[in-house]
Amino acid sequence: MKMVLLNILQGLSFRSGEKLLLEEGYAAEKCAEKEDSSCDRLFLYPYYLKDSQGRSIDCICFAEYCNQVIDDEYADGRITWEPVKTEWLRI
Repeated sequence: MKMVLLNILQGLSFRSGEKLLLEEGYAAEKCAEKEDSSCDRLFLYPYYLKDSQGRSIDCICFAEYCNQVIDDEYADGRITWEPVKTEWLRI
């Protein structure tokens, strides 16, 4: 097991970064929604690397900073989340 370097992930899309993390032994966990002062909602997609006893040794998240906007694809004015910034974080 080896930890993935964060600077390698920064240049990758979500799908490419996820593929790399899964290949290196990280496991995806449930998305978490958080309040954030820089946007309407922060979505964190965590990936954990665990040792043979199941203890977490590393956690990398894909962070998606989103604002609510009216989805103009629909005439009924429904609201959707639109990312304004994304990044990979080690927590």
